[in-house]
Amino acid sequence: MVARKGTDVERLSTRQEDEVIEVALLLPSTRLEALMDLSKNRGQSVGQILRSLIERELTVTNVAC
Repeated sequence: MVARKGTDVERLSTRQEDEVIEVALLLPSTRLEALMDLSKNRGQSVGQILRSLIERELTVTNVAC
């Protein structure tokens, strides 16, 4: 995907802290199956797992949120 002037990239910088955006994700089917199995085993949604992984990585790399 290529960002064009005046599209989503510019709007992201003006978002409120509590706003939520949707992110598309392409995964190999084997990874999706593994993620769905993990979701079932943990009793968490796929979204919860992905948000946790992202938050953990951002914390580890000290990226301000």
